[in-house]
Formats: sequence, structure tokens, C-alpha cells
Amino acid sequence: MRAAAFTFVLALVLALVLGGACATPASSAGATDLGIVDAGADLTPMSDLASADLTPMSDLPAAVCGNGDCEPGENGASCGSDCCDAATSCDATRGNGGAFFCRSMNGGPFAWYTQADTTAFCSDASQIGHTTWACAARAGTCCSLPGGFVDGPCP
Repeated sequence: MRAAAFTFVLALVLALVLGGACATPASSAGATDLGIVDAGADLTPMSDLASADLTPMSDLPAAVCGNGDCEPGENGASCGSDCCDAATSCDATRGNGGAFFCRSMNGGPFAWYTQADTTAFCSDASQIGHTTWACAARAGTCCSLPGGFVDGPCP
């Protein structure tokens, strides 16, 4: 009996702490969905929202490969000069500018790096044999200083 009384009191306290939020069944008058209803919530049905607030996908500008921005519809395989991911060619540079190459350093996410950026990953003796890089078709290791990356493991 004590457990039942404790459960009832706990439920009552939680209801008061949560501000009286309750579930509204779909069968309730005026309810359109089952969910938690906050007394101050805006209950405007989705069908009443103005459609002018939404931009149709067909009205969005087409992606432009080669502008240096990875846009919807592009990826490393379809536009390596804009998008840096696991499918971006090892020789591709951002915006075809020749300065930023797509690499994953030490197993991290693929990102655009300059030669100076990657050299910083291979500039200390403790990094030899430990720092790794990868691009779409190759992977390698820091084997000498400074920036002595080779394909594959150190010889």
C-alpha cells in the first residue's frame, strides 16, 4: 500500500513540476494529433501555414561545379574542386586553385589542407611513423621531417 501511495504522490509532484503538461488524445474535441500540449503553445494546424514561407526545391539555383563551394547535388566524386570527401581525387584542389588539397589527417574528417598545413602534422620527431594521411585512392605516413610523407607505411 505504501508503494502505491508513493507512486501516486510522485506522479502528482511530477505533474505540478512539469507545469500541467498532458497528453491530448486524438479523440479529444479539437485535437488533431496525439502529443504533449503546452498551455501556451501555438496550435495552428499545419494546413493553415502560408505556403509562401517555403521555397520550392525547383526554385533553388543549380549547383555550379568549380566555384569552390560544395552545393546541394555535388560531392567529391561529381565535383572534386568544390567538395572534399572520401571520393575526392587526390589531385583535386579546391576551386582548381592548386593550393588546397582534400585530405584526412590521422583518421579525422576530410578537409581542405595546404602543403604548410599538412607539414605541421609532420614537423616533430614524435610524429614520425604515427601521423597518417589519406585521400580517395591513396594513404600514407609521416616518415621524415619536415613534411616527409610517403605513400603507405614508412620503409
